[in-house]
Amino acid sequence: MRLKRIKVVVPELVVLFGYDFSVPEYECTCGTEVEVDYKYCPYCGAELAWDQVRKLSKKLKRVHK
Repeated sequence: MRLKRIKVVVPELVVLFGYDFSVPEYECTCGTEVEVDYKYCPYCGAELAWDQVRKLSKKLKRVHK
């Protein structure tokens, strides 16, 4: 049996945009933009851990509303 190492990264929230700031944009640690429906980074192949993405801070939630 052969084992393969899989790099797991937590996507980083880069910016909120749109009329009401409801569209988040995320980035992999390699700098590639990733969408919420991606399981793996299209550039480096790292697995994206969406369950560990930081939630919006209270300050950002106030700006968001």
